[in-house]
Amino acid sequence: MDELIAQQAKGPMGDPTTLLGDFWPEDEPVEEFLAALHEWRAHNRADRAA
Repeated sequence: MDELIAQQAKGPMGDPTTLLGDFWPEDEPVEEFLAALHEWRAHNRADRAA
């Protein structure tokens, strides 16, 4: 693993905020997406055994 890291000239990440993306549209609330996600995954089902 160390050899691969050396070959790629990679090291520890100094600033994890570089991984943050700015992809969510400002005019769309994330709450609506989360509600839809729960519905798609059937988290809102009354009968969880089904």
